Amino acid sequence: MNGLVKNAALGFSISTAISGGVTKLALSGKEAPKSISKWIWDHYPEKRLLFIGWGGRHDGSTEAWQAAWKKYLSAYSGEGRNPFNVNLTNETNAPQAFMSECKKRFSVKVSSIEDERLVHVLEYCTRSTSVEDLIMTTSKSLVSSSDSSAWSELWNIYKKDNENKGSRKDEWGLLPPQGSADNSDALKNKCDSEKKVKTGSKTNRSFINVLKYCSK
Repeated sequence: MNGLVKNAALGFSISTAISGGVTKLALSGKEAPKSISKWIWDHYPEKRLLFIGWGGRHDGSTEAWQAAWKKYLSAYSGEGRNPFNVNLTNETNAPQAFMSECKKRFSVKVSSIEDERLVHVLEYCTRSTSVEDLIMTTSKSLVSSSDSSAWSELWNIYKKDNENKGSRKDEWGLLPPQGSADNSDALKNKCDSEKKVKTGSKTNRSFINVLKYCSK
């Protein structure tokens, strides 16, 4: 049995932090039955469910699916049995059977965080929440790369907010030295990297900045 599952079954109290690649759960008492997907949405903002086709690919080749499958293989290879009852083939991409087993469990209703099915989904069927995910829960949306007028407006907002900080002392270090040519593409490029930052908190500085300087 996976070590995390053992801990959950014994009722140990542990936090929701991520340590050593293992999701640590904040155990609570029983609640009214609700789907595993609802549990995760309500209690684990740092996690998002991994769906088939996430990232625009259906073959399990995205980095998140590959990592989930690798973690599952590491936990159950040589164990004789595994909770998803899938063939433990040593391939890089997550097999269709594995991804389907994840999807099947999202709608399963459980009444306790100690339920092994919930633990398994958290461990092997989720990915880390990104700033982009959090933006999608707001009234704003990320500006598309082709929306030049929006980028120009956001660049002006950024410059105004940082006008007294001096070259390279602004929030993202994007302002050029005095007298140098303006470069609004610098903001677009920074937004592209900052939206990928992993966090489940709306107090995270990357989220705050992306919401203000990369969204409309």
